[in-house]
Amino acid sequence: MSDLISRAAAIAEVEEWAEHGHDLIHWTGIKAMLEIQPAVDAAPVVHGRWNVILNPFWDVECSECGYAKKTNWEMAFCPNCGAKMDGGERDG
Repeated sequence: MSDLISRAAAIAEVEEWAEHGHDLIHWTGIKAMLEIQPAVDAAPVVHGRWNVILNPFWDVECSECGYAKKTNWEMAFCPNCGAKMDGGERDG
């Protein structure tokens, strides 16, 4: 599993170390290495739950976007908004 970090925060930390007299050439190289690393397109995980709608079909709907489906079979993710159906708890 890869950790996601802020490139800007990492570079700012390197610059701070360099400003405090640490080996400037060494930290300049690390900064250059950080600048060329590939980035990922990441978004926060949205958590939700399937709510039962009381009607003749026992539909369920996504607590995040309201997407409804005609079955009581519950998928792990909403096919409409991508919310992770784990009870609606939020990260952090």
